[in-house]
Amino acid sequence: MAILIIALFGGGLYVMMKTTPSSFVPNEDLGTIFASVSLPPGSTLERSDSVSGKVAAIARQVDGVNNTLQVVGTNFIAGAGSAYSMVIIELKEWGDRPGRDATKIIGELFGRTAGIREASSIIFFSPPTVQGFSASGGFEFQLQDKGGHTIQDFYKVSNDFQNALRARPEIQYINSTFNPNFPQLQLTVNTAKAKDAGVSPNSILTTMQGYFGGSTPLTSTSSVNNTV
Repeated sequence: MAILIIALFGGGLYVMMKTTPSSFVPNEDLGTIFASVSLPPGSTLERSDSVSGKVAAIARQVDGVNNTLQVVGTNFIAGAGSAYSMVIIELKEWGDRPGRDATKIIGELFGRTAGIREASSIIFFSPPTVQGFSASGGFEFQLQDKGGHTIQDFYKVSNDFQNALRARPEIQYINSTFNPNFPQLQLTVNTAKAKDAGVSPNSILTTMQGYFGGSTPLTSTSSVNNTV
């Protein structure tokens, strides 16, 4: 009798181990999919609007999609910029799309948008089950240069690191917002004239940064977002 109980307990434990999601926070179908669209550095808002419009039009043709919302000038992964846009994809109610969960729809969206060559990357992902666990429910790496190398050296290391991760079978996709090839302006402030006018050079630079490049300060840290 004891042997039978142990066998039943062991069999039940084995079934639970095989059927229970093994990730730290299992993905759930929340009825929404995000599309993060990035164009080459320096792309205009008009180009971003055109490409994200193509993504939205393709998404609306996919079985199980109810509606889309297009946002230009920002996305959840890369942040703000004229080269970035996103599409928020609303799925139908679960009962209206049997056998069509978010994971299956995401796979189909990747395939249907693969031919859009104007974009440097189009990434589809579901929102994280628990808010705060990264932007896409995956995990994040931070790369930091501690050796005083050039920005191009750092960029090469970042790309090599991403390529190595893409070769791993457990990585679904990987993306980095770090790219030093965006057009840049060098501004030289006449410190003497600024002080005569009662304006600090820091105030001038901060204002120009807000108008031309956003208010986020530049750092030498590269963020790599990816999902298992």
